[in-house]
Amino acid sequence: MGVENSVPKQIGGAIPHFWFDVLGRIVPGAFLLVGLFSEDWQQSLTSFVHKFAADFPLTTHSVGFFLLFSAASFFVGHFLGILSYYFIAWPVAFLWPITERSVQPPRELPIPNVLKNCLERFMSESEKSAGKHSKAYQLLAFWDYSRIRTHKVIAKQSEALAHWLWIRGPELAILVSRWAADSLAGRSVAIASVILLTSKWHGTSWQIKSSLLILFLCGVMTHYHYRNKNITNAFYFSAMFDPNPGGEPSRKL
Repeated sequence: MGVENSVPKQIGGAIPHFWFDVLGRIVPGAFLLVGLFSEDWQQSLTSFVHKFAADFPLTTHSVGFFLLFSAASFFVGHFLGILSYYFIAWPVAFLWPITERSVQPPRELPIPNVLKNCLERFMSESEKSAGKHSKAYQLLAFWDYSRIRTHKVIAKQSEALAHWLWIRGPELAILVSRWAADSLAGRSVAIASVILLTSKWHGTSWQIKSSLLILFLCGVMTHYHYRNKNITNAFYFSAMFDPNPGGEPSRKL
């Protein structure tokens, strides 16, 4: 009986992940591919709509092209996510890091002691590794600043809590995962806008350049907004449960 009940639960958990991949990887990848291989963006978009309407109802050729384009967009979006982590997420974390005052301390959360000790161990291990580096290294390595170290530890703790939420409260975990996908999509669109702006600098109008710059700023702010919601709410949602393993979300909050 337990196995039968677990099948719908697994399917229900796979559907949100699929749509989060569409939002966080396929859409930014498609945006970059269309921008790179289009000489005239307005004309290319118009011709694409006309071609899709001409092929309706869908033919084998159009479905195959759609699947191939979706797969290419997924892989390009995956690479954009890695690039945006280093060129968007790290600078944003340095300028606007999440501090310990923004989240509830792990020792106060009603979570299993094993998980609680693991979260606290993240902080102690980070402090030990920081003491091994010389002052010159800490001065040059901007990713090793104390504010970024603290931010990375809190983000790591948030990921561990998000995995725990999938067991205790899948509905809450879906919200956290959605905000993570929104954050990924924002920074991926931002880095894609920079790539398009540099590669299409010559031969594009100032309207297109200003639009790409606005998209870059919107992408950075979208990443910043949903990054904060993703990381901090994993702590808040974890505080809604009773300490006992079978507890439901607290009604006191």
